[in-house]
Order: sequence, then structure tokens, then C-alpha cells
Amino acid sequence: MITDADIQKLAQVFATKDDLKGMEANIRRDMATKDDLKRFATKDDLERFASKDDLEQMQETIINTMKEEVLGIYELLGEQSDSADKMLQEQRGHRVAIGDFEKRIQVLEHVHAV
Repeated sequence: MITDADIQKLAQVFATKDDLKGMEANIRRDMATKDDLKRFATKDDLERFASKDDLEQMQETIINTMKEEVLGIYELLGEQSDSADKMLQEQRGHRVAIGDFEKRIQVLEHVHAV
């Protein structure tokens, strides 16, 4: 037969109903409630932030824009080079004309000097 002393020993080793009710109250107190979780970001809150795909798309856009701008610069440099070549050709033509005028002036000065 089980004595009161045996029951006392069992109560010390095993949890009683009262012990379990106390643990349940502690666990419930430590667990987050719906109101506690409202302080944290929700899925909807996180949608306003950029995702990995958004960043990759933005990177592609930036790279394509930079390529277009660099190609535009090369085109402008090419146009500038063509313009400079035309100016050099015109300058050479002017030098030839000036040289011709100088020769004519020398001939005229030589005729008047004699």
C-alpha cells in the first residue's frame, strides 16, 4: 500500500497538477501575443523595401544607361575629331593662299624697286 510518505516523495520527483498549471501560466506569460507581434514588421511592411530582384534590375538599368552615355561621348569625340580635321584642312588652304600672296607681293615689290 502507498503511504503519505510515498506520496510526498512522488510529489517531489514528479510534477503535480498545480505545478503544471503554474508552468502553463509562466509559459503563456513568456510567449508573444498578437499584440506583441504587431510591433514587428509584417509582410506588407517589407514590400516597400527593395528586393534582390529590384536591385538587379536597377543595376542593369544603370549599366545600360552608362553604356549609352559612353557611346554618346565617343560619338561626340568622333564629331569633334572630324570638325578638327576640317579646320586643319582649311588652315592648310589658308597657309597656301597666304604663301601665294606673299610671292605675288614680293614680285610686285621687286618690280617697283627696279
